[in-house]
Amino acid sequence: MKMTIRVALPIGAALMLTGCVSGGVLMKHPVTGKTVECGRYAWASSSLLSLTLENREHECISDFRLQGYERVPD
Repeated sequence: MKMTIRVALPIGAALMLTGCVSGGVLMKHPVTGKTVECGRYAWASSSLLSLTLENREHECISDFRLQGYERVPD
């Protein structure tokens, strides 16, 4: 039992410290045709940083939507 905890704890900690974040969202203005990208963060060093980057991406998308940009489908 103790051996299982010794092995599982470091593995669990390592998984919490690295997380893949969004590949980015492409936005396009329907009138000008200009495109922008929100996100595209490859890796985050912690779960908290991962959430921060995700929030930044959502704010970026919201800001550009207010300017008339639309999300380009994947």
